[in-house]
Amino acid sequence: MSTAGHQFKLRLPPELKERIESAAEQSGRSVTAEIVQRLEESFTVGDRYMSVKLQLNGAIQLTERTLKVCQDALEELLAAEKRGDPWMPRPDEAATRAEEIEGARKAVAFFETDLLKQKKLLQEIAALDMKGQSMTAAQLRERIKQLDIQII
Repeated sequence: MSTAGHQFKLRLPPELKERIESAAEQSGRSVTAEIVQRLEESFTVGDRYMSVKLQLNGAIQLTERTLKVCQDALEELLAAEKRGDPWMPRPDEAATRAEEIEGARKAVAFFETDLLKQKKLLQEIAALDMKGQSMTAAQLRERIKQLDIQII
């Protein structure tokens, strides 16, 4: 480890000092190098955590826009049916109006559910932030997996 850098005294609880010394020995680093490595990793994890929060916000916005498009399409299909407009399937499809309406309903339901899951995770993150806490990267990945959210 380079001797360049700022030196300062640091008071540690004895148990933490022992843990750092043990980790330094296991990794083959000096105690100083171990502390520096762990501090640098904490910023990287924090950056990744912030990145996931930004991605989640972006995913929510995209899901909201997609949901709106699906809702508008469903409304138009239902309005056309109510007006008695003739059904004109797209040339590449042979679906009936009823099949189109059903597909639009399923799409709306899917995006509504997905949006709820995304917002639930964002609320969980915000609640932790309010307490000055955060999920570890592993906890966040596990929660995303549990909720079956595709944001990363």
